[in-house]
Amino acid sequence: MEIKVSKILSRHDMPYLQDRRPVDMVFNALGVPSRMDVRQILECSLGLAGIDDKIHGRPSGHYALVTQQPLKGRAKQAGQRVGEMEVWALEEFVVAHILQEMLTYKSDHIKARQEVLGTTIIGGTIPKPVDASESFRFLIHELRSLALELNHFLVSEKDFKIQRKEFQLD
Repeated sequence: MEIKVSKILSRHDMPYLQDRRPVDMVFNALGVPSRMDVRQILECSLGLAGIDDKIHGRPSGHYALVTQQPLKGRAKQAGQRVGEMEVWALEEFVVAHILQEMLTYKSDHIKARQEVLGTTIIGGTIPKPVDASESFRFLIHELRSLALELNHFLVSEKDFKIQRKEFQLD
């Protein structure tokens, strides 16, 4: 989709509603059939509908004992789950560092979660996790319960050497 800006105005020259709130979007009715799809108009106009009651976040809270994932549901004072489709949407916006933080540091990696909180408070740099997350440990336990052994390897970021790593599962 190509966006063209025809004129940039100062804030006081922009159109506004009767209660002095600025207008979010201005459409020319003639431009809709030739340049835009009805789907795009609905997406733009309904994107903000009902968002006030959907905003929910959690700085910290309880975690599930088995998976060490954050609890689900607003009733439990829990955060929202980042599912597969949310990950795909964030991949489209090319936010790899945010995804890495959400899926590792702030998710189920116990040691990294504590280190992130500590370094955030003192203003340091966040260290990379060196051991497996709880989800990966849980997967290994599940595979071992099926009498399957998982051999996995780590690649060093410094010299790209492959080394076999055995995780000690407590």
